[in-house]
Amino acid sequence: VRQCIRDSMALESVSERSAIREDAERVYAIIQADCIHSECFHDENGKYIRRSKTQLTSKFANDPRRGGITTDRLYYKIVPELIRQGRCIELEQTGRSRIYGFPVEE
Repeated sequence: VRQCIRDSMALESVSERSAIREDAERVYAIIQADCIHSECFHDENGKYIRRSKTQLTSKFANDPRRGGITTDRLYYKIVPELIRQGRCIELEQTGRSRIYGFPVEE
């Protein structure tokens, strides 16, 4: 019985990681698609799309009751996954205000 529980938990963990990667891919694709209308900036590492935490929340976590992404999932799972993948960097942090940069894919 214990082995079944461990196997079940391992399978759930793999499934959750896959779902996080899929959500991260979708968020990144939407940000890239919005690039035409975005504030972009250049630095020595390339061109980035700037997004504040408020802008990300408004775009992706504005109504979790309708099956959308929660703010916890966005900032504790998806954004860290994008950072791990090299698709997001934290540019500025002042108090609770944060600005993220997403590399522009040409």
